[in-house]
Amino acid sequence: MFSRSSRNSTIRPVELGRRLLREMDDHRSVDVKGRRIVPNAFTFHLSARDHAGFAEIEHALIHELGEAAREYARDEGYHFVGPVSVELVVDNALKPGRFGIASTLREGAAAEQPAAPAPSAYTDSSFAVVDQPQVLQQPAADDSYAMARPAAYDPAPPAHEPVAPAPFPTDLPTDLPTDAPAQVAPAQPSYAAAAPARLGAAVGRLQLPSGERVTVGHRVVSLGRLPECTVTLNDPNVSRRHAEIRPGTELTIVDLGSTNGTKVNGLRIDGERVLVDGDIISLGSSHLRFEASSPSA
Repeated sequence: MFSRSSRNSTIRPVELGRRLLREMDDHRSVDVKGRRIVPNAFTFHLSARDHAGFAEIEHALIHELGEAAREYARDEGYHFVGPVSVELVVDNALKPGRFGIASTLREGAAAEQPAAPAPSAYTDSSFAVVDQPQVLQQPAADDSYAMARPAAYDPAPPAHEPVAPAPFPTDLPTDLPTDAPAQVAPAQPSYAAAAPARLGAAVGRLQLPSGERVTVGHRVVSLGRLPECTVTLNDPNVSRRHAEIRPGTELTIVDLGSTNGTKVNGLRIDGERVLVDGDIISLGSSHLRFEASSPSA
């Protein structure tokens, strides 16, 4: 396990590991067969700065945290109801140095039993418990903890390969409002059924605060608080119809006369602005990253 944090993060990976193991202890239960069952799906909530600080090692960090959970379950005689999964997400309400964790029992095709050679199916869903993230103050430094994978133990790989989100920039402006957390409404069905882009038209994707990506370039994409907007942001600092991203040979973002304005890379736009790869779009307290793609042939 990594012993030091990334240069841009105030949280060390070993602190995430300790909290994950404590989460297993705090939420263990006993099933109908008398086995001790623990959560197997873990979500860490990090500030945008700390999440960006782990960008270069996120893939390996998720793998090591999963290995640590399996090893600890094997040593303690715990059982899982499905494959172990770990996810790192951005929570704009958190300040750098603070993080939260949520865990749940997530059933898989066959239960994962670290201490037994042949896992048996477990279908009783009565133990499914979802906890709200618990925000923690950064603990005191202690490098005495190590989570090394034992050579004799080679658990099955995760059911799917985690996809690391694109890193957030570390030089975001410091004058952005952070008093109200942003929540993104569920994606509209039109995202998956987008029409093919015209020849030569620019296309790209928006990475939302939740980590979800939305394709842009096929049609006008509206941003705001109204449910009928293409991307609905539950943010009190965002206007009902705040801005639009318009297609063409270049993708442009247009402010629709919003109360708090629209910023790109920390600078308030006057009317409209052409988007380029890596731009950070700020609407109220919400920050979205634009990723350019090659146009369809």
